[in-house]
Amino acid sequence: MQDGLEVIARMPYPKTVPKKYAIASEVATMDFVRLHGVPVPRVYDYSITTQNCVGAEYMIMEKVGGKLLWDWDVLTPQGRDKIIEQIVKMEATLFSIHFPASGSIYYKKDLDAHVKTAEILSPNGSPDFCIGPSAAASWWYQERAEMALDRGPYADCRETSKAIGKRELAWANQYAQPRYPADGILREMLDYKKIPPDDHIQTLEKYLQLSD
Repeated sequence: MQDGLEVIARMPYPKTVPKKYAIASEVATMDFVRLHGVPVPRVYDYSITTQNCVGAEYMIMEKVGGKLLWDWDVLTPQGRDKIIEQIVKMEATLFSIHFPASGSIYYKKDLDAHVKTAEILSPNGSPDFCIGPSAAASWWYQERAEMALDRGPYADCRETSKAIGKRELAWANQYAQPRYPADGILREMLDYKKIPPDDHIQTLEKYLQLSD
């Protein structure tokens, strides 16, 4: 900027899914952990829709000064120790944060009213944050983006594990096709024949039985 301010403008890659949730969750997560004392860039503005003058989802964020860690070799032992101590302190802060459910962090205003959420409070008592659907790419990869899946939030690890199994089983039943084994030796042992997804589907069904 003319006054010397430097910012970073970011847009998701074309293949990034889900763009709306990915942007919304990253913004909210950075703001949330900053309130816990973790030094992360400030987001000045963002859009989770293409309905703007840019024509794409975007994030405008603070450019953070400092040196890159690949300058590690030129640091003194004392300098390295200081950096390691800072990293450990930040990790300890992150691990000390407790959540009522498993999912991704959002601002409530960025989610539709029908979306399932779990409320969380920030250190300053702000009620603006919540846990919502997982924004992890594994929940939106390929045809999964169009499927009616339970993407969370989940109350505990058991619910999370079962939801993952149900996701993959639903995808396999609808979209899985015979394919060659990834392992070259196995391909040769099976005479270079494509393997149907039946065994994989049965394995997923057994996994769900074990998770009950």
